[in-house]
Amino acid sequence: MSNKINLKDFTNSLLKKQINDYGEAGKKAMKEIRDTIVDQWFGGYSSVSMKSATSYYKYTYMIDACNSKIIIKSWVDVEKYNPNQRIQTWNKQNGYGLDPSFLMEYVLNLQLEEGIIGLPEKETMTGTGWENNKFKKKDPLRQYIENNVLWSEWENYVNKYI
Repeated sequence: MSNKINLKDFTNSLLKKQINDYGEAGKKAMKEIRDTIVDQWFGGYSSVSMKSATSYYKYTYMIDACNSKIIIKSWVDVEKYNPNQRIQTWNKQNGYGLDPSFLMEYVLNLQLEEGIIGLPEKETMTGTGWENNKFKKKDPLRQYIENNVLWSEWENYVNKYI
């Protein structure tokens, strides 16, 4: 029986652990930054649906003894998105009969792609001609997330979790 330690295996094991730790720190940093940005965009409105529908993915691997790769992604999962009950109530009260899953995707698209919080300025689907007197429009949320200056603090956020 030998108690010898293979230095290469030991080093690779330590490196894999470090890479995984940095990947986890990166995932946490992305969540914190993204949640902060989403909260800013929503302002006084609830951002809970958007944040709870956001998924995070981390993939790490070693290329060789000196190189590794860490991939961290985030996206909004439409199946997890649940806009507040007001849209469902609005749908029922007005007798529109719009499918709830369609409404989720519709509201999500309004926020991410068009920058609309709530409903659009005017009706475009039901033929009723209603107007939204509480219309709120900003930069599209996707653009606001991607271009936010807070991402320049990425390294500081990652180091916080190491």
